[in-house]
Amino acid sequence: MASDAKTDVTEMIRRTQDMVASVPAMTPQMEEFWKAQDGILEDVEDFTRAWFERRHAATRSALEAVREVSGNGKDPATAMTVIADWQRHSMERMTEDIQQWTELCARCAGRMAPEPQSPSATEGAKAAKSGAKTRGGSHSASKE
Repeated sequence: MASDAKTDVTEMIRRTQDMVASVPAMTPQMEEFWKAQDGILEDVEDFTRAWFERRHAATRSALEAVREVSGNGKDPATAMTVIADWQRHSMERMTEDIQQWTELCARCAGRMAPEPQSPSATEGAKAAKSGAKTRGGSHSASKE
């Protein structure tokens, strides 16, 4: 039983060492991930700030509409105009909410997507691989 526990601990230590040893190879990916996360947080903070500003504007305009309607309570036409104006502005704010939300989602997805390689970089990598195979791996290449 003690031998099994020792083997389990030894195996756990070996796995931990393997994981830690692989960290330097993962460092660039981990850095990019956390940079993307930081950018997403900034984007969300900007979106949220603008959203709250629109909500405050909506609250203030609703309060103004209530005061105007109650001040002109005897005139239904004025009340209808005030309410219609408030609704129109509310729809504009909601449209802006949706537009900014869509833009936020696109930016966040873009931050998590890998950078596309240019066609010349991709072709260069392919050429380097095929050249290495021809020069080093194949004896059928002609000798000059």
